[in-house]
Amino acid sequence: MVRVIDLAASAAAGVLAAIGGNLPQALAAGIALVLLLVWTVLYPRISAPINRVLTASADAHETPANTRALQAGWDRIIVLRAMLQGAAVLALGISLIVS
Repeated sequence: MVRVIDLAASAAAGVLAAIGGNLPQALAAGIALVLLLVWTVLYPRISAPINRVLTASADAHETPANTRALQAGWDRIIVLRAMLQGAAVLALGISLIVS
């Protein structure tokens, strides 16, 4: 649900800035939207399956046999996801200050 709000808010910011004739703001918001869309594609394909396995194992008080592989997969994607979200927040912040 939060992803939907993020995407909708970024899209709305871009559209409203474009309607208002402020191209730099629209561009910054559009960049944020693209970054969030990439994040939205990556999470369910890579991170969510790993999270489900680890959560189910923790709920069952078990350790998965492939724990190291799961952790390696998580480590491989977490920095990219954090950078995408951080860059999106930065782009939205820039959209607020440019005119």
